[in-house]
Amino acid sequence: AEGRSPQDVAAHRYALVREAAGARLAQLDIEASPFFTEVTDEPDVAAARTAAMIGAPEDGFTDHPNVLIGPADALVDRLVERRERFGVNHVTVQQPALEAFAPVVANLAGTR
Repeated sequence: AEGRSPQDVAAHRYALVREAAGARLAQLDIEASPFFTEVTDEPDVAAARTAAMIGAPEDGFTDHPNVLIGPADALVDRLVERRERFGVNHVTVQQPALEAFAPVVANLAGTR
Protein backbone atom coordinates (compact mmCIF):
# COMPACT_ATOMS: atom_id res chain seq x y z
CA ALA A 1 0.00 0.00 0.00
CA GLU A 2 3.05 2.24 0.25
CA GLY A 3 2.82 5.12 -2.18
CA ARG A 4 -0.87 4.54 -2.92
CA SER A 5 -3.64 6.90 -1.89
CA PRO A 6 -6.40 5.66 0.44
CA GLN A 7 -8.72 5.71 -2.57
CA ASP A 8 -6.31 3.51 -4.53
CA VAL A 9 -6.06 1.07 -1.63
CA ALA A 10 -9.86 0.90 -1.39
CA ALA A 11 -10.18 0.39 -5.14
CA HIS A 12 -7.63 -2.45 -4.95
CA ARG A 13 -9.50 -4.14 -2.10
CA TYR A 14 -12.84 -3.90 -3.87
CA ALA A 15 -11.26 -5.24 -7.08
CA LEU A 16 -10.14 -8.31 -5.12
CA VAL A 17 -13.70 -8.80 -3.88
CA ARG A 18 -15.12 -8.40 -7.40
CA GLU A 19 -12.61 -10.89 -8.77
CA ALA A 20 -13.25 -13.45 -6.05
CA ALA A 21 -17.03 -13.05 -6.28
CA GLY A 22 -17.22 -13.39 -10.05
CA ALA A 23 -20.82 -13.92 -11.14
CA ARG A 24 -21.99 -13.81 -7.51
CA LEU A 25 -21.05 -10.12 -7.16
CA ALA A 26 -24.63 -8.91 -7.70
CA GLN A 27 -25.72 -11.04 -4.72
CA LEU A 28 -23.22 -9.45 -2.33
CA ASP A 29 -23.52 -6.45 -0.09
CA ILE A 30 -20.31 -4.45 -0.31
CA GLU A 31 -20.12 -2.61 3.01
CA ALA A 32 -18.19 0.45 4.08
CA SER A 33 -17.94 1.77 7.62
CA PRO A 34 -16.77 5.36 7.53
CA PHE A 35 -15.51 5.94 11.03
CA PHE A 36 -15.61 9.74 10.76
CA THR A 37 -19.13 10.77 9.78
CA GLU A 38 -20.54 14.24 10.31
CA VAL A 39 -23.39 15.94 8.47
CA THR A 40 -22.50 19.63 8.57
CA ASP A 41 -22.72 22.81 6.55
CA GLU A 42 -19.18 23.62 7.72
CA PRO A 43 -17.21 20.66 6.34
CA ASP A 44 -13.87 22.50 6.36
CA VAL A 45 -14.19 23.26 10.09
CA ALA A 46 -15.32 19.71 10.93
CA ALA A 47 -12.64 18.10 8.76
CA ALA A 48 -9.89 20.28 10.25
CA ARG A 49 -11.06 19.46 13.79
CA THR A 50 -11.28 15.73 13.08
CA ALA A 51 -7.98 15.56 11.21
CA ALA A 52 -6.22 17.41 14.01
CA MET A 53 -7.80 15.09 16.59
CA ILE A 54 -6.24 12.02 14.95
CA GLY A 55 -3.07 13.67 13.65
CA ALA A 56 -3.98 13.30 9.97
CA PRO A 57 -3.27 15.88 7.27
CA GLU A 58 -6.23 18.14 6.45
CA ASP A 59 -5.52 18.12 2.74
CA GLY A 60 -7.78 15.53 1.12
CA PHE A 61 -9.15 14.35 4.46
CA THR A 62 -12.80 14.47 3.35
CA ASP A 63 -11.97 12.36 0.28
CA HIS A 64 -10.68 9.47 2.39
CA PRO A 65 -12.90 6.35 2.03
CA ASN A 66 -13.33 6.17 5.82
CA VAL A 67 -14.60 9.76 6.08
CA LEU A 68 -18.06 11.19 5.39
CA ILE A 69 -18.04 14.84 6.40
CA GLY A 70 -20.11 17.50 4.68
CA PRO A 71 -23.61 18.71 3.90
CA ALA A 72 -26.23 15.99 3.33
CA ASP A 73 -26.44 16.61 -0.43
CA ALA A 74 -22.66 16.37 -0.81
CA LEU A 75 -22.63 13.13 1.17
CA VAL A 76 -25.31 11.69 -1.12
CA ASP A 77 -23.14 12.56 -4.12
CA ARG A 78 -20.05 11.09 -2.45
CA LEU A 79 -21.85 7.84 -1.63
CA VAL A 80 -23.20 7.52 -5.17
CA GLU A 81 -19.66 8.04 -6.49
CA ARG A 82 -18.32 5.40 -4.11
CA ARG A 83 -21.04 2.99 -5.18
CA GLU A 84 -20.06 3.51 -8.81
CA ARG A 85 -16.30 3.39 -8.18
CA PHE A 86 -16.02 0.74 -5.48
CA GLY A 87 -19.36 -1.09 -5.60
CA VAL A 88 -20.30 -0.06 -2.04
CA ASN A 89 -24.02 -0.67 -1.59
CA HIS A 90 -24.21 -0.79 2.21
CA VAL A 91 -22.92 1.87 4.60
CA THR A 92 -22.69 1.66 8.38
CA VAL A 93 -22.32 4.87 10.36
CA GLN A 94 -21.49 5.37 14.02
CA GLN A 95 -24.48 5.67 16.37
CA PRO A 96 -23.91 9.37 17.25
CA ALA A 97 -24.31 10.24 13.55
CA LEU A 98 -27.59 8.36 12.99
CA GLU A 99 -30.10 11.19 13.35
CA ALA A 100 -28.07 13.72 11.37
CA PHE A 101 -27.47 11.07 8.67
CA ALA A 102 -31.20 10.32 8.23
CA PRO A 103 -31.67 12.89 5.41
CA VAL A 104 -28.82 11.26 3.48
CA VAL A 105 -30.53 7.87 3.79
CA ALA A 106 -33.91 9.34 2.80
CA ASN A 107 -32.38 10.94 -0.28
CA LEU A 108 -30.60 7.75 -1.34
CA ALA A 109 -33.77 5.71 -0.76
CA GLY A 110 -35.79 8.13 -2.87
CA THR A 111 -38.17 8.98 -0.03
CA ARG A 112 -37.19 12.63 0.18
